[in-house]
Amino acid sequence: MALFFTKTAYNQDDTKLMLTRMNQCISGFSADASSPLNYFPVSGMLEQKQQNLSQRITLSDVTKVIVEVSKVGYSVTYTCNDEGNCVSLIKSDMSTSTMASTSFFFNNPAAANTFATMSNSLISKSRKVDKPIDLIIFKTQDGQTPLLPETTNTTTEKKQTQANKKAEEDQDEEYVPITKPASNKKTTKRDEEEDVEDKPIKEPKSTTKKKQQKEDKEDNDTESEPVKEKKSKPKKTESELNEPENDTDKKLANDFCGQLMAVVKSGTLTKFKDIEGKETNAEKKVNESKLKLKGAKKNYLSWFNQERAFISELKSVLDNDLAIEEFEKLQAQLDECLADGWDFNDRSQDENYDNAKFDVKDVEYINTKDTNSPSVRIAIAPDGDRFTLFVRVK
Repeated sequence: MALFFTKTAYNQDDTKLMLTRMNQCISGFSADASSPLNYFPVSGMLEQKQQNLSQRITLSDVTKVIVEVSKVGYSVTYTCNDEGNCVSLIKSDMSTSTMASTSFFFNNPAAANTFATMSNSLISKSRKVDKPIDLIIFKTQDGQTPLLPETTNTTTEKKQTQANKKAEEDQDEEYVPITKPASNKKTTKRDEEEDVEDKPIKEPKSTTKKKQQKEDKEDNDTESEPVKEKKSKPKKTESELNEPENDTDKKLANDFCGQLMAVVKSGTLTKFKDIEGKETNAEKKVNESKLKLKGAKKNYLSWFNQERAFISELKSVLDNDLAIEEFEKLQAQLDECLADGWDFNDRSQDENYDNAKFDVKDVEYINTKDTNSPSVRIAIAPDGDRFTLFVRVK
């Protein structure tokens, strides 16, 4: 029998309150000028971005939170379970390392205790089991437990407003699995930040990695061919007539999340009829898709389990580990994109994978607010000696 792991429902308002309180502690009392936190409720991932480093913590795997006196004041340490590391450090060149614990530093014991208490509540909401974590907070010599009051002073509130604004801006940044084509458009600070995230992952030298890097370079060279500027205004083609007219719609059309939601909307309203393009396989009834996801190599409409489906092939690599890295980045992006009203099932334990000879990654997102909406599924599929990361909307 297939095993399904469904995300426990959570109260988003409570979650936002916890994150706000944690960021208040950081903005007002951090001993090392730390950045605010982002939280992705679907995957239960906590993220903190520094100048050249991003720290991501899988909260469901944290089993202990402890407040201790440190050289700089007070530390709050998260410790992972015995099964493995739950803290990932991602450098600006996208190289990744993992750790079994991580710490946050404060100059005030009440701030450290409040941060640890809110962390405990947020971790509890992220865990799939009801087993409590070990929470050890600081106590004074007379046995008192200092905590920050519910309201903060004006200075702290101003700092928190700035922290929340920065956190929201960070959450607006999106991962694109394929390196962006070259552009003549004036580079902005936001573009430079996105370019950093698009840099390929550095791996130890190997024949497989060298071959993959060569293939990726060839793909990018093909996708980055410059378009010659035309002096005269040509007659609009059918695809150009379907392009958005105003600036807001144009931005949405160039945004991966916006493109994906447009595909979902098409599936809800017309079963993808309005985005059906040229027929490429009459026997299997496969058509090109008029809507395309940013960075995808292929976008088409086909049939899956007797239902019409949109399929986008995003990345094809030679190594299973590389495919898993790309999958996890895409999942983090979708957790943010589909945070409101979407739940997910881990399908990697389905019985059709019982004989799989590779590390399976398969997640399906379900719209809990609209039963007519198609689901969004991301998975890794073996194709000969390669592994393809794809999105299916059905």
